[in-house]
Amino acid sequence: MEEQERDYDFKKLRRDVYQYIQQQLDLVKLRLTENTSRTVAALITGIILFGLASLLFLFISIALIIFLGDLTGEMYYGFLIVGGIYFFFILLLLLFRKSLIERPVIRTVAKFFFEDEEDNE
Repeated sequence: MEEQERDYDFKKLRRDVYQYIQQQLDLVKLRLTENTSRTVAALITGIILFGLASLLFLFISIALIIFLGDLTGEMYYGFLIVGGIYFFFILLLLLFRKSLIERPVIRTVAKFFFEDEEDNE
């Protein structure tokens, strides 16, 4: 009788462990699916916003070039001035890239991937 109870307890324990492992695997799959979906959605949104911002930037640049060309009397001056402005901004970005780009991107990505874990705790 005692041996049958141990067999029953062992079988029940084994079944419970198996169910626990299955549930953990399902949880990992769900989290992976959620993170993948969020990443793809953020990537698509970023690509669309980048494309629209690029078009906006292009049209504003062309308008500024034409305005400065008319103001100075020569169109190539407009191109040179706008090119110089962009060169100045590129230099500033290169000098301050850690504080302006790298750190905020690292913080945003870390927050994006780990905010779900903070919510669950």
